[in-house]
Amino acid sequence: SSPDNIYFVGRGGTIVHYDGQRWRRIESGTELPIQDIWGFKNQETERSFILCPASEKYHSSEKKLLLIKEDHAVEEMHWPFSDRRVHSVWFKDTYKIFICGAGAFVKNKGIEYHWFSGIPRIFMNRIRGMDINDLFIAGDFGLLVHFNGVSWKVLTVFNGVDLFYSLDYQNGIAVAVGEKSGNAVLYLVKRIH
Repeated sequence: SSPDNIYFVGRGGTIVHYDGQRWRRIESGTELPIQDIWGFKNQETERSFILCPASEKYHSSEKKLLLIKEDHAVEEMHWPFSDRRVHSVWFKDTYKIFICGAGAFVKNKGIEYHWFSGIPRIFMNRIRGMDINDLFIAGDFGLLVHFNGVSWKVLTVFNGVDLFYSLDYQNGIAVAVGEKSGNAVLYLVKRIH
């Protein structure tokens, strides 16, 4: 959220926090690779809500959705899909949490999860959005899709891109990065008003 509040995640369950002065490792309670991290700070309560999906992409091992609490304790959240890997997460607040990996899902306030249909069943590596009706997902085989709050639109798939590793979406511009035949590729999607 600022230069004195940065989190890093990675292999072997690694979570690290930087407070502007020092680095502190946070015990995640897992050896699974942590694939992503996303959080927000409630402006009224000043409390943070931070989630990390942890799973092996190419192995059907455990899948975890981790919550980093205010005191940096880590708690495992309920993940109801034992056969679906969780790889990336994005949310604006705690009312709708969007998750992707082996499928795309939304967790509504409480514990109700919904699995989205209408998206090719291709592994999804990253989800990012600007609002709950304006999201992108990037994945394997050149998968790039947009959600408008009602339905998903496939922008690219099987387009010669081997895979998109990640994406970011800010100020109406989405950038997906990946590879094609061993070469780097970058796709830019710009909103035209």
